[in-house]
Amino acid sequence: MRIQFRVSLGLAIIASVATALVAWGKVTETVERTLTLDDPGTVSIGNVNGSVEVLPCDDGQVFLHAVKTARSRDGLRETTIEIDESPGMISIQTNLPERGLFDFRDHGASVSYSIRVPPGAEVWAKTVNGSVKIRGIHGRLRSESVNGSVRISEAAGPVTAESVNGSIQVTYPQAVGTVESSSLKSVNGAVTIWLPSSVTGHFQAKTVNGSIKTDLPLNVRKSKYGRHQSIDDRIGDGSAEYSFKTVNGSIKILSN
Repeated sequence: MRIQFRVSLGLAIIASVATALVAWGKVTETVERTLTLDDPGTVSIGNVNGSVEVLPCDDGQVFLHAVKTARSRDGLRETTIEIDESPGMISIQTNLPERGLFDFRDHGASVSYSIRVPPGAEVWAKTVNGSVKIRGIHGRLRSESVNGSVRISEAAGPVTAESVNGSIQVTYPQAVGTVESSSLKSVNGAVTIWLPSSVTGHFQAKTVNGSIKTDLPLNVRKSKYGRHQSIDDRIGDGSAEYSFKTVNGSIKILSN
């Protein structure tokens, strides 16, 4: 009887562990849509938990691929993607499950986006917890993350990028030649930008706890007190304005 009891107890523990694993597991759902955008048009993506990736496509359409994830099917069902489509503007917004005052459930809900847009489009991409990656988009770009990095490559138009807890990297190809104004700002993270060697304009840069490195003909000022470093200098007679700031991190302004 004692042996049988131990066997039964062991089976019960295994069953409990299996049930717990199912309860703590993840359920996912893929959402795909093809949307129409007039050229050049604007695409806006607002996310909360999850990454945002934006890539170019050859035609005038926008291809949305999103993966929703949650800890339960109820959480997955209550995680919605709101799409507002008009001729010159597409807005994509994540809505996570709402909890009441005494509802302590944690649905662990998130959405990861991979979106293809016309290369000339203007893109606004924002997330709270996650990274933002944009490649090969030549229109005006604005990207934000609170807890995550921002990576923009093969840019051609003006860029505004901000992060609270994350680094920022922006690359302009050498072939771009003329670069429009850009503003990059982080609180806790490094800021790095690669520019064509022919770039001209007014440069301002400042870090509180970090260093500034550049291979462009810019004067880096070092503070007599603390670790402050800054740049307030000009290259050529271009009208573009460049602003790079971070509190805790380094700044690199490099030619590619």
